[in-house]
Order: sequence, then structure tokens, then C-alpha cells
Amino acid sequence: MTNDTRPAALDASGGEDPWSEFRVDHPAEVLKILRQLRDASVPINLSAPDGHSLRSSLWSIATEQRRLNFTAETAGPQLQPMVDGDEVVAVSYLESVKLQFDLRDLVLVSGS
Repeated sequence: MTNDTRPAALDASGGEDPWSEFRVDHPAEVLKILRQLRDASVPINLSAPDGHSLRSSLWSIATEQRRLNFTAETAGPQLQPMVDGDEVVAVSYLESVKLQFDLRDLVLVSGS
């Protein structure tokens, strides 16, 4: 994993977060960014703390269920440990802006 795709460390100590001014928190803005990722099929690197990672893209957004659906190559050995670990960070770029967000409650679905 290169430094460009490595998830950035976030301040969990409760101290002042130096990245807070760059965060997007408003739901409409988050949805807008997610739609850009989906519509352009932008590559997204999914990484787990144990070192497993895979390249994916956002396939669909289920706003009512608050769910994101990603493409995944099921042949690789890294997919199931990532789903089982249930702690994944997604990293991508829109133009020169790095996007990073946590994923939880992962479920593997086969088929369309």
C-alpha cells in the first residue's frame, strides 16, 4: 500500500482534530460526493487493519437504507477476511481531493 492509498490516522483521543475543517458532514454534501464516485466509477481502495486490501468501486447507493454497495472481485483471498473483520476504510480520489470514510456492518452478496 502506498502513502497515497494509506488511510490517514484520525485523532481518537478527543483532542482538537486538525482535519476537521476538511470534513464533509452535511448529508446532502456526502450524498453528492458519493454520487460522483458512483457515476464516474472512480476506483476505491478498501483496507482493513490486518493489512488486507482490495480495489473496488461504488456500484449503488441505497439512501433509504443508508447502505452503499461496492463491486468486489470474489476470487481473491482478501475479501472474506475483510467482511469477517467488519472494519474497513475506503480511500479514493476525486480529481486531487483525497476522500476517506469508514465502512461497517459489511455483508457479502453474490449476484446482481
